[in-house]
Amino acid sequence: MLKYNNIRKIIFLCIFSMFTLNQANSQVAVGDTISDLSLTICANLDPFGPDIQYFDIENYNGDADSSPTRVILLSVFTSWCGYCQTEAPHLQGLYQEHSDEGLLVVSAGGDWGFPYSCEEWANEFSLSYPILDFMTPSWLVNWGDAPLIQYLGISAIPYTVVIDHRN
Repeated sequence: MLKYNNIRKIIFLCIFSMFTLNQANSQVAVGDTISDLSLTICANLDPFGPDIQYFDIENYNGDADSSPTRVILLSVFTSWCGYCQTEAPHLQGLYQEHSDEGLLVVSAGGDWGFPYSCEEWANEFSLSYPILDFMTPSWLVNWGDAPLIQYLGISAIPYTVVIDHRN
């Protein structure tokens, strides 16, 4: 049985570790402006048209001349994540229900092939909103090393970011 002092030490170490990890991983916080978010679209180009092969946040919000501005719901996932698989149809429902009202739903996926490719993900879950590939550059092996994951300070998935009209 653990003694009271040992329990206090363990709790302190857990809290200290969580604080340290959050500080080290936290690149973007609530209220920060998202910039430099540009990813390849790997499935469902529909909202953007066939000529646009990548999603660049600067094309949507943050500029007084950009019209229309949108609220962007960015969901980050991996192809093997069970919770992400459960979430995908709900995101599709949000996309269908609110896209005409200015909500842009996009997902950024990675760790392809475990078990789905990008196209297979979209087909398996009947998704029509854009799917982005965060596993760029192509030499990335570990999803946690991806620039988007580092930029947003993501330590667990699924991870959802709501980006308002000011990015």
